[in-house]
Amino acid sequence: MTRKTSLMKILAAALIAASVLSMAAMTSGADTSSDPLVTLSYLSGTYRTNLLTDVNSAVAAGQKTLSADLAAQISGMQSSMSAAKPASAETSFTTVSLAAGKSVSVSAGAQILFLSGSAKPDGQLSDTTDGTTYIAGAALSANHLYIAGSDCSISASSASKLLVSQ
Repeated sequence: MTRKTSLMKILAAALIAASVLSMAAMTSGADTSSDPLVTLSYLSGTYRTNLLTDVNSAVAAGQKTLSADLAAQISGMQSSMSAAKPASAETSFTTVSLAAGKSVSVSAGAQILFLSGSAKPDGQLSDTTDGTTYIAGAALSANHLYIAGSDCSISASSASKLLVSQ
């Protein structure tokens, strides 16, 4: 029986060796310079040319679509701008000169540009030049633009000049 077991071992070793050698022979020619999966000439020639053509076509189609969209938006904006009447951006100011002890009444939303002198309001004003709210009892500052928050009057304690927009 020992002879039979040793013969089986030799046969098994020979079968394993034959399997390994046949696998090596089958894979030795694949993916080498003689038999590559993809050739360099195909990549740098045909594939690159086709890829560039596809990209250029896609970019040209995208540009055409974007140009058409932009032209439509510009046309729509132009028609809406020509249809709408422009709002008057001009604000007409009236020059008001006040003698000492005199006052002028302004309505809510009026703009007051205080030019010179000394004056105090008796209502709510916002100083848009400083971005602050007027403090009651304080004198107006020269060359500041105020907006009336409510109807009020401005009393001059000395000769004053201001521009008022109602």
